[in-house]
Amino acid sequence: MKFKHRSTWFLSRLLAVILLLGTNPTWAEPTIPQDLLDMIAEQGSARVIVGLDVPWQPEGLLSPIDVAGQRRIITNTQSQFVETLSQDLADDGLIDSPHSPDGTPTVKAARTFETVPYLVFEVNSVTLPYVQNTPDANTLQLSVPDEPTMSESLPLIGADKAWDSGHTGAGQAIAIIDTGVDNTHTAFAPNRIIAEACFSVTHCPNGEKTQTGELGAAQPCEFDPDGCGHGTHVAGIAAGTAPEAQIIAVQAASNFLGKASFYRDDQIAALDWLHANRETFGVPLAAINMSVGGKKSHSQPCDEDARAKIIQNLDSVGIATIISAGNNGYADGISAPACISKAISVGATDKTGQLWPQSNRAGILDLLAPGVGIESALPGDLTAAKDGTSMAAPHVAGAWAILKAHNPKASIAEVLAMLKGTGQEVEGMPRIQIDAALPQVQAAQGLNDGLVAYYPFDENANDASGNGNHGTVNGTIEYVEGYIGQAAKFRKGYNFIRVQNPTQLFDTQYTISGWLFSEGKGGSVINKYKWGVPGGGKGFGLTSTTEVLSGLASSGSTFFTAALFNELWNPSKYPKYTMQVGEFKHLTAVYDTGNMKLYIDGILESEKSIQHSNSLDNPYDILIGTYVPPSQTFEGLIDELRIYNRALSESEIKQLYGLASEATLTLTKTGEGEITSPDNTINCGETCEADYEVESTVTLTATPATGYSFTGWSGDCSGTFATTTVTMDAAKSCTAHFDKSSGQKTITINKTGKGRATVKIDIRTEDRTHICKTDCSEMTQPLFTANEILLTATPAKGFIFKQWAGECSGTDNRITVPMTASKTCIADFDLDPNVEMYALTVNQVGSQGRLVAKGGIDCGENCTAYYPGGQNVRLEAQFNEADTLFLGWKGDCSGFQNQVYVTMDAAKSCSATFKPYNPDEKFALIVNNSGDGVGTISGREKGETSSLVCRGKGGCKQAQQAYASGSQITLSAIPDTGFEFTGGSGECAWESDTNQQGRLKGSATVIMDQAKTCTAEFGLKADLTWHTLTIQLVGTGNGSVNNPARLDCGNQCTADYYEAGKPFYIKAEPTALSQFMGWSGDCEGKGTGLKITMNQDMTCSAQFKSDFEILADEMVEAFYATATSSDGTPIGEIYPQPDNQARLKEAFWVTITAILQTDQALIISESQSWPTQFDGINWLPSDTSTSYADSVQVIANQFIGIEVELLEQNGGTEKVGIVIYYSDEAPIIDDGGWSRPVVRVAIFSRYAFRRW
Repeated sequence: MKFKHRSTWFLSRLLAVILLLGTNPTWAEPTIPQDLLDMIAEQGSARVIVGLDVPWQPEGLLSPIDVAGQRRIITNTQSQFVETLSQDLADDGLIDSPHSPDGTPTVKAARTFETVPYLVFEVNSVTLPYVQNTPDANTLQLSVPDEPTMSESLPLIGADKAWDSGHTGAGQAIAIIDTGVDNTHTAFAPNRIIAEACFSVTHCPNGEKTQTGELGAAQPCEFDPDGCGHGTHVAGIAAGTAPEAQIIAVQAASNFLGKASFYRDDQIAALDWLHANRETFGVPLAAINMSVGGKKSHSQPCDEDARAKIIQNLDSVGIATIISAGNNGYADGISAPACISKAISVGATDKTGQLWPQSNRAGILDLLAPGVGIESALPGDLTAAKDGTSMAAPHVAGAWAILKAHNPKASIAEVLAMLKGTGQEVEGMPRIQIDAALPQVQAAQGLNDGLVAYYPFDENANDASGNGNHGTVNGTIEYVEGYIGQAAKFRKGYNFIRVQNPTQLFDTQYTISGWLFSEGKGGSVINKYKWGVPGGGKGFGLTSTTEVLSGLASSGSTFFTAALFNELWNPSKYPKYTMQVGEFKHLTAVYDTGNMKLYIDGILESEKSIQHSNSLDNPYDILIGTYVPPSQTFEGLIDELRIYNRALSESEIKQLYGLASEATLTLTKTGEGEITSPDNTINCGETCEADYEVESTVTLTATPATGYSFTGWSGDCSGTFATTTVTMDAAKSCTAHFDKSSGQKTITINKTGKGRATVKIDIRTEDRTHICKTDCSEMTQPLFTANEILLTATPAKGFIFKQWAGECSGTDNRITVPMTASKTCIADFDLDPNVEMYALTVNQVGSQGRLVAKGGIDCGENCTAYYPGGQNVRLEAQFNEADTLFLGWKGDCSGFQNQVYVTMDAAKSCSATFKPYNPDEKFALIVNNSGDGVGTISGREKGETSSLVCRGKGGCKQAQQAYASGSQITLSAIPDTGFEFTGGSGECAWESDTNQQGRLKGSATVIMDQAKTCTAEFGLKADLTWHTLTIQLVGTGNGSVNNPARLDCGNQCTADYYEAGKPFYIKAEPTALSQFMGWSGDCEGKGTGLKITMNQDMTCSAQFKSDFEILADEMVEAFYATATSSDGTPIGEIYPQPDNQARLKEAFWVTITAILQTDQALIISESQSWPTQFDGINWLPSDTSTSYADSVQVIANQFIGIEVELLEQNGGTEKVGIVIYYSDEAPIIDDGGWSRPVVRVAIFSRYAFRRW
């Protein structure tokens, strides 16, 4: 709804709005919520949801008559509300007329609803009080912008179509048990989150393990930057799927080694709290979402799980627990707790609707939903795309809320059956389709009562009623195109469906209903009877011959059936109907305590009174498609077969028939023109027709051709307005009449002077009105045969009407003009000298756009218009996005949006800059952090996920990303815990505000018309105490020390600014060939992970030991050498130890020579004593060598691992590994008095050596 920004007596109301913005006075009911006022103050306008003051109950609690009556009340109240609002605005001069030319109110609601009493309008500070004070306005709520955007997943499952029909989940709640939810995110409208709680071993905001009863209890955890955003993302998907459902947020994550994890007792505590408090939330709790799961695969129900009982408890009171199936890629198993039998398990499909390879699946999986590339909310008012069954489950939770809102009485089994029965099949599993499920839920309101079995015959004979009366196919049954979806096709022979004897049947009432396509060859459709067995006649049936269909019938104690009989069976005793073969007919046979009725296509065709003394408790199964095979097998199609243990009413039977019934609308015309409908189903120039669902409403518009006028409708449509509606309760025919015009004349209106105004043309003889509005400088209107017209010139506030000119004259603003010929009239306006007016001047830099504002601004370069003091003017930069870039506003206007609001409290001047757009240009955006604090800087292109992310150990340093010319990038500077955003610089205009954790964060918007650099600064929070942690790495081994936030020490580092008294973890990571031995200094412990609480400055040492050093302690002295030997004297032998011999082809040994160099290095080479099968040894000197050598050098006090190639005389080779350690420690004195250095050797097979 769009209004002019002017008023006559409105100053008092406008002043009240200004006072409200500044001082928050108390208004009469309904109150204006503060967030709505804030949005108007920030954006200039907002969408408001108006709740109407009419009695309303969920339709599931009402009878069909009351449902229709309630809908009529809603529709009538909506219409009266819009009519009254239009009249009030016209009376005060904000719009020129309360009605449009077609007779409908000038004001249009942005959205109306069929089943809930709401309207949506676009309002500003001027028009909001009018909406507030219109009779029947009960509540006002801000409609939050549509964030997050899931443009691919929601249409895929039909959610958008459900919204369009008014089904948004209103009046239902979805609980999210996860890592917490950012309740300040724009994805969650004010009051969307109605309750919060926390159950966490390590992380509730109050410092305890449980926190309930207050908003903020479920704020997201912070210890895991990636994992802690999971709950907000999941909640955003559920809230986006059901845009008017309420959210209950439960934080159940704990810090387990720095990762967000869910202890099972926390999960049980959360579920138990939801169950115990389910009646205190103010709205029904439709479903609970748990996007959690373990790694173990379950192909069968896991009801031994400790969570099973609380989930069964919730199921018993009608609350569904929806759980993700897991992302392990199991082909025949799902994770716990999704495997619990009373849980609703959900797998994931990709963007194309195919099964996601990583999604778990199994025979016990219930549903599929989109789970790949799902964009949703993240803490800090961010968005991002994520993959997983975690993203699929909340789609189902949202769908559940939509269906429960439409039918609050639907049971869990009924909702699940509808989603399964109407879902799109993906590899044998149903992917939800909300728009397809909604009609089924609508039909099931009351029709599920007494439903024993329901067979839609879509690829199987399963019972979709939820009662488990599934059919088993005997022989061959085809599933072909049916009347609704697919149907079962039966052929002569032993081809039928058997249903095990159901226990839910009663003997005094029942109903059989379905769509039948008979080929005229007889046979039984359905029966519960066994011929020739005593008591076998206690049953029912529906049997066909060539032509005659008979309803439910009884023959004493022999049988009880609805049947087509030949004369031998005396069909005159039963209700009958001669049925056309070769086409679908909807049959419903009803037995009600001796009275039998037969309905064809919803119409009662035959009725008989027959007493029946038998009960239906015989032990025989139900046979579908046969009575006694093969001779009594039905030939034809059966679709949508239902069995009830009660007698359906006539209105219910019509409702069943109407689910798939259509009626034809035929349109004709006289004269020249066209007839159209908004959905483009109707678009015809001569005669056309289209089929519509029974009881649907069709809107038609008649548009005359040039030289013709529309004179009215006839047939099943009536009235003289060009737009009309017709209700398709049967086939309808409408004719639009167009008459050729004669003596056509035109009136042209020009407006001159400084003033802004409207000129209204009333064509009295044709009951038509045309308005040249305030932004209209000239209008030409054909008048056809009008003899005179009424012109009314209405100046806007701050202007006066001076006179008429041209072919009209006079100073009265309202004149009657004789139309003896076409005329041109000029309305002259000027400034009102008694009203304070200010000039708004706009300037354009670049020639690629236009600047437009209501009231006289419409220019390609520079122009000026006048506005009353205090008026809020919307200024718009218009341009072609294909070849032009808009670079933002300057002067008294600012920002990068193409629309900006200017408050006229003085003369104002605004300029807009445009430049040509080159799609091949790209520019680099560089972001960095200049402060001592730690944080993350991210950049997100409008409508996309974050593509530029600057973060890492120690926080953001610098990052860059190339963007296409003209890209609008939103930057966010989010500080880590204990830090805050302290400012920014560069080519970005940074702004700061406080996030929900009380820390200052930064934001900026930049247009990429050239390369740019933006710097954010993070600093310490001044109200916290900090200590320094110094890390030292000691020992012969190698490793590093880090923690998830910023510490990353390769040798030694000092990580300042750890918050006093707040525990955190550090972790030691040894490199290859090293082991971690423990902590020392101010830290103690043997494990790699260490929890630290900083109450003072600390220095901690991490001890790493080389594997070689560890090995040296275990190696034996394999040989000795004379310390002074330098002449090549053999010094010992190398041979495999007994535990290594089995790994080699042959035991071997080699005598080697060690020459001690002056620098204490030892040269080792082959000497002698090889077994006969070997012909020498080559050494691989180092890890980087590729060729073997005759010798190798061993440095004192170091380990060397050498690969050795043994040369066999037959030309083969055997490769082994040798590790040698030579020590220059004090020599050993043996019995002979020789001084010898120590050489230790270990030998491996080549395989073992390389693994080591």
